[in-house]
Amino acid sequence: RMHPKIWSVLEENRDLIKTITGFEECIRKFVCHVVSLTWQTIGRDTLTQLLGGVSDERVGEILEAQGWQVGPQNKIFVANQEATVKPKNIVEKIQFDNVAGVMTSGMSN
Repeated sequence: RMHPKIWSVLEENRDLIKTITGFEECIRKFVCHVVSLTWQTIGRDTLTQLLGGVSDERVGEILEAQGWQVGPQNKIFVANQEATVKPKNIVEKIQFDNVAGVMTSGMSN
């Protein structure tokens, strides 16, 4: 389970990570990846907390970049089921002549 504690740990160790350009943004991208795999909807407050308490403007930028939509009651729709669930057509390639022997042997037992 993801936990926003990472942000307090990072803050406590600011000296260690300040030289790593984009480190916090990489953490946010990872958070978004995990959120997209885990939730279909998530509350905006929960997402903001997981992203390290970023500004509402930054949350909006992240939502736009991820293609997520804000719905009623500040719920964020992470996954569009029509876009993620893909139907699969199964084509049988077995000829009747190939299974006729199996079928007749099963009937004679």
